[in-house]
Amino acid sequence: MDSVGERIKQIRNSKGITQAELADALGTTKATISRYESDKRELRSAQVQNIADFLGVSVFELYGVPSQQQIILERQQKIVDRAKEMKQCNIEGATTEELLKRNEDLQAIIDSFETERQNILNALIVAHNAQVKVNILAQAENEHALHKESQPDPAITQRNKRIDNLISMFNSYPYDVQVRILDVVSTFGLLNSVGQKHAVGRIKELAELPRYQVQQENGDNA
Repeated sequence: MDSVGERIKQIRNSKGITQAELADALGTTKATISRYESDKRELRSAQVQNIADFLGVSVFELYGVPSQQQIILERQQKIVDRAKEMKQCNIEGATTEELLKRNEDLQAIIDSFETERQNILNALIVAHNAQVKVNILAQAENEHALHKESQPDPAITQRNKRIDNLISMFNSYPYDVQVRILDVVSTFGLLNSVGQKHAVGRIKELAELPRYQVQQENGDNA
């Protein structure tokens, strides 16, 4: 089912009216019309009526009221219009009391219809504006989710940084050292978690002994 905004856009396009032209007629901006048509801005009763008048359709058509119900509302409107005309006419020979009674009856018809019509419009406007709020909230949630996805996980960032540093360090070693490192890594993979912890501990112990440190080896080779 089309939304109010979609129907405004469809009717506007079918009549060859641009957003700028509609905006000028309503005394607003093209951006505002765009937000109306995308159901991202709430509408007031007067605004809906002005849009309907400019597009040459009924307010109920903009709200997608079923055609049969529109026919009934239009017939009621004709009755009201006729009642207003009759109030302006004097009946020859009628007493003042009779004229007042007739006008009261006609006014009751007018008031009844206009109240019913306004209640229907108010309900439609409330429903539309509630949907607009839902659309705005959904858009905000989507933008928040996209922003969250665009922010890298600090733990992953730190891990990737360490991997990059290790690769850079590995590439800086001579070929024979790289071969030994790969040999250690492949052997390390054969150990279970307990063995791996012990292996790391042993390597750290060896690194603390001067005779196994790089500086000592360089001194011995000098």
